[in-house]
Amino acid sequence: MKAPPRKAATRGKDTRLSSPAALWWSVGALLLCVSSLGAIFFGMFRIHQIDVVGSGLPSATIRQEAGVADQNVFTVQSDQVVARLSNIREIVVGRVETSFPDRVTVYAQERRPMVVWQTGRARYELDPEGNIIRPVTVSALPVITGPASQGGRIDSGIIQAVRFAVQALPSAPNGAVAMFDMQPNNGLKIFGRSGWSAMVGKGTAQSLANRIATLSSVLSTLQKQRRRLIWVDLRFSTPPMRAVPQ
Repeated sequence: MKAPPRKAATRGKDTRLSSPAALWWSVGALLLCVSSLGAIFFGMFRIHQIDVVGSGLPSATIRQEAGVADQNVFTVQSDQVVARLSNIREIVVGRVETSFPDRVTVYAQERRPMVVWQTGRARYELDPEGNIIRPVTVSALPVITGPASQGGRIDSGIIQAVRFAVQALPSAPNGAVAMFDMQPNNGLKIFGRSGWSAMVGKGTAQSLANRIATLSSVLSTLQKQRRRLIWVDLRFSTPPMRAVPQ
């Protein structure tokens, strides 16, 4: 009988793909590649341009306070930029946008001063919401004297009432206003140049405007009666008052 054919000698098993050293070398090479790409990717797209959209804005200050120069565009968080820019009292930031590859755009507007608040010797311009814009020494805006209300600000309803008063009262007989005073407990009080005083009090902007309209009507009625107003309390539905003959 013929002997069965001898099997060919098997070569040594190829262990290149299963070798632990080779596996770790491959993983290391992959990680090095990824980290290199990441360094290139994140190093390239840094903020090089900050645009400020809005008229009359302190652009240089906004760019500095935004705090995003040379920051990676993918790590800029709009809410954080808005929070940093809130330190600039002269502006209101609408929104902040990032644009690939290296730009941030800030949309803002200048706060509009409505009145001047005088407390002690200090004077501040206030916006319609009662926020302090800046300290001033001289201004053509209506001046409200007195301490701040609870919360350290002048209520927005008071500010709107003052603006309405300077528009509505001068057309009434003896309606020219000398000054406005605001006390936390009693609210707004108006003093006329002819010597009268009117307690307007507290309330919404609309309720205070209604009381000022009543004051205008009182001045007109007294003029027809040839009487001069001394004081009136507009917080009541039928305002108590004192008037003397002209």
